[in-house]
Amino acid sequence: MIPDSFKQDLLNRVDIVEVVGRYVQLRKAGANYSGLCPFHNEKTPSFTVSPAKQFYHCFGCQKHGNAIGFLMDYGGMGYVDAMKELAASVGMQVPAQQPRTPQEAQQKAHEGGLAALLEKAMAFYRAELKKSPQAIAYLKQRGLSGEIAARFGIGYAPDDWQALKAAFPDYDDARLVECGLVIQGEEGKRYDRFRDRVMFPILSNRGAVIGFGGRVIGDGEPKYLNSPETQLFEKGRELYGLVQARDAIRVAGRVLVVEGYMDVVALAQFDVGYAVATLGTATTPVHVQKLLRLTDELVFSFDGDAAGRKAAWRALEVSLPLALDHKPIRFLFLPQGDDPDTYIRKHGKESFERLVREAPTLSEFLLAELRAPADLGSAEGRSRFLAAASHDLRQPIHALGLLFATLADLVRDESTEPLLDQIDSAVDAIDSMLNSLLDISKLDAGVVRPDITPVDLDVLLQRLNNEHQPIAKVTGNRLRVRTVDATVLSDSAMLQRILANLVSNALRYTVDGRVLVGVRRRGLAIRIDVLDDGPGIPADALEDIFLEFQQLGNPERDRRKGLGLGLAIVKRLAGLLGHEVEVRSAVGRGSRFSITLPLSTEAQRTAKGIATTATIGAGLHGRRILVLDDDVSVLEAMRSLLERWGCEVIAASSPEEAEASLASAPGPIDMLIVDYRLRRNASGIETVERLHQLAGTRIPALVITGDTAPDRLREAQESGYPLLHKPVKSAQLRAAMQRLSVRTPPPQGA
Repeated sequence: MIPDSFKQDLLNRVDIVEVVGRYVQLRKAGANYSGLCPFHNEKTPSFTVSPAKQFYHCFGCQKHGNAIGFLMDYGGMGYVDAMKELAASVGMQVPAQQPRTPQEAQQKAHEGGLAALLEKAMAFYRAELKKSPQAIAYLKQRGLSGEIAARFGIGYAPDDWQALKAAFPDYDDARLVECGLVIQGEEGKRYDRFRDRVMFPILSNRGAVIGFGGRVIGDGEPKYLNSPETQLFEKGRELYGLVQARDAIRVAGRVLVVEGYMDVVALAQFDVGYAVATLGTATTPVHVQKLLRLTDELVFSFDGDAAGRKAAWRALEVSLPLALDHKPIRFLFLPQGDDPDTYIRKHGKESFERLVREAPTLSEFLLAELRAPADLGSAEGRSRFLAAASHDLRQPIHALGLLFATLADLVRDESTEPLLDQIDSAVDAIDSMLNSLLDISKLDAGVVRPDITPVDLDVLLQRLNNEHQPIAKVTGNRLRVRTVDATVLSDSAMLQRILANLVSNALRYTVDGRVLVGVRRRGLAIRIDVLDDGPGIPADALEDIFLEFQQLGNPERDRRKGLGLGLAIVKRLAGLLGHEVEVRSAVGRGSRFSITLPLSTEAQRTAKGIATTATIGAGLHGRRILVLDDDVSVLEAMRSLLERWGCEVIAASSPEEAEASLASAPGPIDMLIVDYRLRRNASGIETVERLHQLAGTRIPALVITGDTAPDRLREAQESGYPLLHKPVKSAQLRAAMQRLSVRTPPPQGA
């Protein structure tokens, strides 16, 4: 027998719209989706799917059910096969079927007994409310009607240490303590957990009482008191008021998350019935997933003070990986000193709902928070803003890249090759944009220092041509690069980047035209020109094109045209090298970018040329790797990839866990892969040093960072450890690990 708990967990993870949509063409119809019924012939759609109820129903043939039932009815599957297919689609495994053990049967009966006690307690509290003029006066003062109190099952816990004895003659029943109604003191004395409080029953998705929240009457502390977590009640999974709000959520097409029970019931009193509240805990991923399945818009409401903004940032961090393009997430901040209860009583429903509708979206709130401490009028301020923004973006993209590398290795064949290539191209595009942000931050940090040596222009320009001919073909342009037998004084890598940015920029903005890279000797110097016959640049924009995020002729913000950082990088690198950059352009006739370089007086060409990748032969199979990263998605993605490469992986999400893992490892650790910035301001570099002390040896270590703040880049570089920047490509990671592996022999038997 498949446990009911597994079935419910499975149904919580799947979206019936997605499941049915694999077989039926669905269209949005209000809060639901509709389509032609797959179970009988019809010309007019009578088949509906409800994302809020996770249920399908046909008004023609009366077929209905959940996602499991749909697969059984449509696919002719048995119950077990339908469960297995559905579970496989979300990465779950159906537990082996077996009859419920006597212990499991006993546990189920025990949970039923706890639920019955809580139902009885709710009835007792509701009856006590009618006897308490003080509690009734308090609710009336808060503007609540008897109808609202009844809808939410509101009650009152008397100001008596053992008031529940009246409802439970067997007050010594251990289950009263277990379900959180009674507290047992150190000397065995028992007393009621809730006293002199307005009581708010907390319901499960099925409407059963699983706990209580109590609001003190008067000025006592704590203001709100919740049931402890029990077998029935887990704060991080439940939301107050969700059962009562379901219909209103469906009609409004949105859900509002507030911070207190009174906010929920006060809003309901003003006919804003789509509000729910967290239960004394921060927003969790389970909360966000559950609510996004129910509706098309999620709005968080917070106080406008510092604590409210901190709670909002936590909600943003949780929501960011779960956000969907077609389901906006918004953040509402009420005026200082107001909460939803007080605001709606002062200003009314219409004013409150206008604030809800106009609340900033997730992206608007994110950018506003990142901009707040930065002076965007200065280069340093812009750099700090870019660093903060790119760090948060790099984390999920880093995990995505690692997971994709593992997936591609598992499923690549002729049929999947085109799709995998498209995904890889999309990830590369994001990677390229983030690396542009990184380059700007590196320049501002001063960690990029030129290495002026003789540079062979012939080699450099041939490389430039080879790299950009494929891009020219894609854009429909003709690219010609003239080479020259000359040696100039510059930094090879920086000069390569300058010319690559200029050529890429010309190819992006020229359509079916020509791009020419020419070279001219000017006495003791050489001038390199990049010419195009593209649209040209207006005279009043010639200076602006070297600023960050300037993109002429890209109003649609086509990601293939980058972020507008290419020319900003050219300007800064040229300034660092002391090379003069000029631009001439005429609208409708094209542009010419020129850079002037000093000729080298050395008689021979430099042996350096353009840096090449060293041949690396060290293997990774059998290596024991300790990975430390506080982002669980990154940690699991890294584990999957490294295990695919034959490594033995020990994963840790905190410095303390890493130290414990090192002490309990079955043998020596061959390599450390550590995130640079960890929670609670912990440093990955400092953690590496502590691990070295514990191990009594310097273990080869690789540091990975998503930071681009100038001061952090300087600190990371000065540590002396190899540094990779998120998102890290799998080939880049493997090459870095192989270079480190050269220092230590592979383990025996590898």
